[in-house]
Amino acid sequence: SKLGLKLKRISHDFEDGGTNDGKRTRLEGQFDYFRTLKKTDGHFLFYSAGLLYIDDSTDYDNSSAELTKDVLAIPIAIGLETQVKEWLSLRGSVTQNVILDKEDDKSAAGVNDDKNNMDDTTVAAGAGIVFGDLKFDAVFEGSTTGDLNTTTLLSRVGMNYSF
Repeated sequence: SKLGLKLKRISHDFEDGGTNDGKRTRLEGQFDYFRTLKKTDGHFLFYSAGLLYIDDSTDYDNSSAELTKDVLAIPIAIGLETQVKEWLSLRGSVTQNVILDKEDDKSAAGVNDDKNNMDDTTVAAGAGIVFGDLKFDAVFEGSTTGDLNTTTLLSRVGMNYSF
């Protein structure tokens, strides 16, 4: 079993030389519990459950318009990883938000577009490649539309060096 915490904060000013000047801020936090269900020689089945919170806002300088998006969800995932070669592992997973699955959107015109129990299943596949003490890991995923396109291809890439 493992516990994980991810915090991310983004804040930047933007301008396009015209009327679209402003500031965007995003705070994202996720707490996860990860557990291996069954482990055999080179293969394991795992699941995770967590709590996801997102607070995203865009404030335009030249108007009173502000876009906001707040998300509160409980993502649950199940997946399988297998060691294909001593230097290559492959995995796949399916994630779905359950029970608490709420998104509150407010547009620049003040129109609310609140969503509950969204259709937000995500299917992901990944690979890990090991070269001695150096490990590369990459993930690509497709969401509810079922489309896999280049905007999500290798959406998360990591490198780990052990010494």
